[in-house]
Amino acid sequence: MNVTMRIGELAHHTGISAKTIRYYESVGLLPRPRRTANQYRLYTEHDAIMLRFIVGARSLGYPVADIAQLLALREKSALPCQQVLVSLDVRLRDIERRVVELQAVRDTLEHIRSVATSRPQPADCDGQCACYLLMEGNAMLNAKNSAKTSTKTSTNEAVLACNPNAIPADRREQWAVTGQQVYAAVQEVRDLPDGYAFRLPADPAMLLKVAEYINNERLCCAFVYFTVEIEAQGPLWLRLTGAEGVKEYMRSVFEMHDLLAPLFQRATE
Repeated sequence: MNVTMRIGELAHHTGISAKTIRYYESVGLLPRPRRTANQYRLYTEHDAIMLRFIVGARSLGYPVADIAQLLALREKSALPCQQVLVSLDVRLRDIERRVVELQAVRDTLEHIRSVATSRPQPADCDGQCACYLLMEGNAMLNAKNSAKTSTKTSTNEAVLACNPNAIPADRREQWAVTGQQVYAAVQEVRDLPDGYAFRLPADPAMLLKVAEYINNERLCCAFVYFTVEIEAQGPLWLRLTGAEGVKEYMRSVFEMHDLLAPLFQRATE
């Protein structure tokens, strides 16, 4: 005899709440139950087995659509066991990918926290505070995911991120001002395979500013290569290049600070 249960009895029998049972009915995973004359839902042991399968698969991250496909096979009297085995391989590959992504997020957060706690906290929210570093988080993460190098430190992979704390405290303010002056004077941006070239006026004052900027910036961003070229009777070129991932990181930082947007657009057209 096929024993029937009301929703409260099914919930007690399976350890799954009535609210969850109703939800799986609403999304089509559980079939609509028969009802009594008083409109009470009636379930069978078959429903209980299906419900346990659904909850077990969901707890392991299976999408609703995938569970529906497996249940459809069962309802057609086909054994879904082989399909379940295939789905396990798919789930494992997806989890491995997510683990790598989460590890990258964890490494970036640890780096941000390390840099932020090593800096003196400013009186106002500015380019030296933790908020500024958090705004750079996406750029750091994208650069880390783009960089496919095998170079590692003794504890973890190096993260592409500028560290203004590497610049002596008495030089940081002037470093920021000099950088703004240099980029404000840029007349042209050229796209390079591994970075960018910036055309600047070749006057003595600008040459000194560029030298001062590089002297501080190389402490802050040790992964960037700086090259200065002066054409005969022509402009001064400041080239910023680096290993794989560095160009993407630089571009994201420039875009975040809305620097040189029109010149960058022309450089990539």
